[in-house]
Amino acid sequence: MNARRDPLHGWWGMLIAFGVAFFMLIGVTKVWDSLAERGAVLRVDRNWFSWVTSHRTSWMATGFRWVTWLGDIRVVSTVVVVSTVVLVLRRRLTYAALIAASTWGTAILVAVAKSVLSRPRPALSLHVVAAGGSAFPSGHSAQAAACYGAVAWVITAETRSRTRRILVWMVAVLFTVAVGVSRVYLGVHWPSDVASGWAVGAGWLAACVAISLGIRGQLQGPWVLPSRHTE
Repeated sequence: MNARRDPLHGWWGMLIAFGVAFFMLIGVTKVWDSLAERGAVLRVDRNWFSWVTSHRTSWMATGFRWVTWLGDIRVVSTVVVVSTVVLVLRRRLTYAALIAASTWGTAILVAVAKSVLSRPRPALSLHVVAAGGSAFPSGHSAQAAACYGAVAWVITAETRSRTRRILVWMVAVLFTVAVGVSRVYLGVHWPSDVASGWAVGAGWLAACVAISLGIRGQLQGPWVLPSRHTE
């Protein structure tokens, strides 16, 4: 008979993981700040930013205005609420907590990083959409990676079809990449802001997934088909 797991252990683990991620993020921002002062990051950013913005077209700008909403906190929060309600009704409480913690935890980490670093955005004259606050890291990119990655993880954990798993992950990656590209194309973020946003979102998602697997007593990821003895 398996010992009964205390759910509080999982929440303590989540808090510890969040604390580790928080201090790692502060360290990364400090390292980035040091590199930026030497001009290494800025040179790459300016070259890529200039190339992207010089290839703008009106129809692509219109399309990216819609795409960028996929990473807006209001849109991802709606995805979180709908997903968690469905999962709670299906009694998948751990998965519901995973999606909520991954998305909103990422939003908190991004807010902290922005306040610590306060990196300026590109020139206002280059903005195609309104954007406020500091640039680093890209909140839209981070939230897209965390939210759609978490949803994809839950969906693939609930299906046995490898084809469907691949398609789900392709859609999640497509959404995440498209949101990041849109932020540069619309002139409100530097490429390194987007790359750092993806890293923050994916990193915190990985921590949440690890805790989720620990709570459920599973050591295998959703890409591994469960054995007939696995509940």
